[in-house]
Amino acid sequence: DVPDMQTRVGITGRIATRLGLELPHEVREFVAGRFTSHARELSGALKRLLAASRAYEKPIDMPLAEQTLADLLQH
Repeated sequence: DVPDMQTRVGITGRIATRLGLELPHEVREFVAGRFTSHARELSGALKRLLAASRAYEKPIDMPLAEQTLADLLQH
């Protein structure tokens, strides 16, 4: 079974904490709402956000999340 939205938001928050990410609630909801298959998918999206944040030397916000994850969302 696919985890419900609330569970995915919680998983996203725990993964973000483990990765040391400062993740606004709106970004957690964005990721949890778009990546619904399993926790590995959520983890991959967050790791990509972490890499982009470091590469651009910018905090993670909605524009960065949308830009960084756009190609994954098309599939």
